[in-house]
Amino acid sequence: MGKAFGERTLFSDVTLSVSRGEILGLIGPSGTGKSTLLRCMNLLEVPSSGEVQLAGQTLFKERTLLNARELIVLRRSLGMVFQHFNLFPNMNALENVVLAQVRGLKRSRAEAEARAVDLLTRVGLKDAMRRMPSELSGGMQQRVAIARALALDPKVLLLDEPTSAIDPELRIEVRSVVSELAESGVTMVLVTHELDFVRKVATKVAFLADGGVVEEGSVHEVLSEPQHERTRRFLNAVTG
Repeated sequence: MGKAFGERTLFSDVTLSVSRGEILGLIGPSGTGKSTLLRCMNLLEVPSSGEVQLAGQTLFKERTLLNARELIVLRRSLGMVFQHFNLFPNMNALENVVLAQVRGLKRSRAEAEARAVDLLTRVGLKDAMRRMPSELSGGMQQRVAIARALALDPKVLLLDEPTSAIDPELRIEVRSVVSELAESGVTMVLVTHELDFVRKVATKVAFLADGGVVEEGSVHEVLSEPQHERTRRFLNAVTG
C-alpha cells in the first residue's frame, strides 16, 4: 500500500498482515505516516496505491473503492479508537456506546443498552455510565471510546495513539484495558510511541520510517535485537 498527498509520498510499498488474535504494534518517528496508515486500513483515508483485504475480501485495490453502503459495513468490521476520543459531548457514556449500535447495527434500544452496560463494566466504568464526557477524566473517556468500538463487534480493533492525549498518571487505565483485550484474543493494530506498552501487549512489531516498513518481526526481534541500523538509531533515541 502507498499513500501520497500531492507530490509528497508519505509511504509506499507497505505490506503488513495481521492474523486472527494477533496484536501488531506500529512504531516509528513522528510524521512517518503511522496514523495515516491506520486510517488507510479502514479507508477513512483512501490509499494512493496498493490493496487492502479483510478476511479474504478486497476492500480496496488500485484506486477501486467500495461504494458508500459497503464502506459502512466495512467500518463495522474495523473498530477505530481515536487519539482524541471523539465522544459526543451532549451524551453520557452509556448513550455514546448505545448510539453506535442502534444506528450502525440496527439493534433494538434494549439490546444495545444491555451490550453497552456489559462493555462499560468490562472497561471498569460501571459506576460512571451516566456521566457526561466533561465529567470524565481522559483515561475514562478513552475507555468509553474503546467500549464504543467493541460494541460493533469488530473483526479488528484499530487503536491510534490511545494514550497520547491522556495525563501520564492516567495512561495505566487504558493500557490495562488494552492488555485485557489482548489476553482475551481481540485482534488489534496499535499505533503508539510507548515501547513498554508495545512490549506488554503486542505479538509482533513493525517499524515504519523513511517511507516504508524498515523492520518487522516479533517484539523481541525488533525491540531487543533489531537487525537494521535505522531501527537501532530510533530505539536509542527513544530509550536514551
